[in-house]
Amino acid sequence: MKCTGRYSRLLKILFFLSSIININIKKRVKRNILVVSTPNESWKKNILLAFRYTPYKIDIGSDNTRCFSDYDVIVVTSINDLLKLEAHRKNLDHSLIPIPSPESYLICHDKGLFYQHMKKNNMSMFIPEYAKNSDYPYLLKKRIDSFGRNTLYIENESSEMEIIRNIEMKEYIKQKYISGNIEYSTHILMINSKIVYHLTVKHIFDTSKPIFGKDLPTKRELCSTIYIDIFVKILNSIKFNGLCCIDYKVVNNRPTIFEINPRMGGSLTPYLFIFIQKAIDFKETSKRKTK
Repeated sequence: MKCTGRYSRLLKILFFLSSIININIKKRVKRNILVVSTPNESWKKNILLAFRYTPYKIDIGSDNTRCFSDYDVIVVTSINDLLKLEAHRKNLDHSLIPIPSPESYLICHDKGLFYQHMKKNNMSMFIPEYAKNSDYPYLLKKRIDSFGRNTLYIENESSEMEIIRNIEMKEYIKQKYISGNIEYSTHILMINSKIVYHLTVKHIFDTSKPIFGKDLPTKRELCSTIYIDIFVKILNSIKFNGLCCIDYKVVNNRPTIFEINPRMGGSLTPYLFIFIQKAIDFKETSKRKTK
């Protein structure tokens, strides 16, 4: 994994500016973008700031009664967005960034189903091992959750007994804890079972026991990744098309995937416009090939 190191801030600025210049030099057709909702103000601020310098018009809101045909691209930021949009799916097929199918996003949303799928398809080497009795420390993760809100660090038997008496265990999985203060998020745009674009962010924490979502990184760096072929295989196995975020640590030169978020990830917000540009380019290139 090559990262930008101490020049991270400068290179992120250069990457951002070059992408903005590329969009404007090509005099792109104006496009209307809908981000269905945002979980917090920082996401919204990052998205709006970046789009100020593009020819694209962006709306952010959660009103699902609006006319979806007015928008060229529809972006989801939560599983609730996906569930609400199901009633409007026939009006979403035109979106240049596909809306994931229920079959694929429900596997991603439920960690138990995702881990079962990985084992069934002989890819269990890319997920954390389940914790057995007395495997301390471990993480107690809610199968259906967001931003690690209900993830619990179990250090020993006494803390375990105190916690499990207050929860419904069938809603949780026990996962071996992987120490280390570095995690990665690879953001991927899949269209027609092909990766159109990807970007990886390295998250650096000031603790060796971070819970991603609950704990905020002290630093983020843009990275390359050598695991893209693995991610393509996994995403195609669940027939995923759309925008997603894969969260993982690297253990023994192999990605250990904690989850696949079937939506835009938070660390993508400053760069969302680039993915939209790539989706537009993909559509235009596909049209030329069919002529």
